[in-house]
Amino acid sequence: MTDMTDPEIQRAHDALVPYVEPEGLGRPEGRSVRQRPNTSVIESYLIQQHTWRTEVGNVVTRASVERPLTPEEIEAAAPADHWLVTAWNPLGNRRSLSENERLNERLRSELAEQGASIEGVAATTPPDRSWVEDALVVTGIREEAILEIARDYWQPAITALSPTTLTIVPTGILPGLRGGIALREDVASPPTCPMRIDDEPDALCTMRGGPWVSASIHAALLWKVHRGLLLSRLGCVPCADGSRPTLGPLAKTGGPIAIRPGDLDLASRYGGYVWR
Repeated sequence: MTDMTDPEIQRAHDALVPYVEPEGLGRPEGRSVRQRPNTSVIESYLIQQHTWRTEVGNVVTRASVERPLTPEEIEAAAPADHWLVTAWNPLGNRRSLSENERLNERLRSELAEQGASIEGVAATTPPDRSWVEDALVVTGIREEAILEIARDYWQPAITALSPTTLTIVPTGILPGLRGGIALREDVASPPTCPMRIDDEPDALCTMRGGPWVSASIHAALLWKVHRGLLLSRLGCVPCADGSRPTLGPLAKTGGPIAIRPGDLDLASRYGGYVWR
């Protein structure tokens, strides 16, 4: 048994984590049902944020909630010059990481055939970072054309960016999802621990679960998969490049987990992780 008397390890265990471990995690029937999302799909588009990693830190682009745009500001706003679009988890279909990455590569090829330019990839997450999507940053294409492509991939909406505004543009496949325009807010911040959503973002995180019983093995697997997704996209100053040892029960054992992460369908705006 791991000694949990170390205050630093105990604080790490008490930290909130950016996903919910499903009920019945150690039972097959509990792992075959997609967990309910923290927010509705419609609301997820309103609160989502897009993170670019730069040499000096992260830049997070999101809709500002300070005040709504006035009609005059909307009329005077510059037209969108960048689009954020993804092929991940089409209409909530359960997909693994490798499947989502293949879909995005196919989307990239189709956009290139339309003459569009791919300027990079942004990590799209909710504020609590309970799921993540890779969004292609696209220029040089008409709105009608990119909306048609997004519909082909069963995406409910795309995001349009101008120098000063952010707009959610529905594709029409999700009833009830309305478009909206807001002030664009770009926030620069150091890449603190993406696996903590408590008040100690500069502290190290610790693995959940362990190599003991079924529930703890699966909890550790969820933690490792989610940490890998967030670290590669958002970075982490406390862990440097992600190779720093992790505090917690598996720090010395290396975490022998018998399940392949590739067998997981990723958490998304439609719900949590699922085993096939």
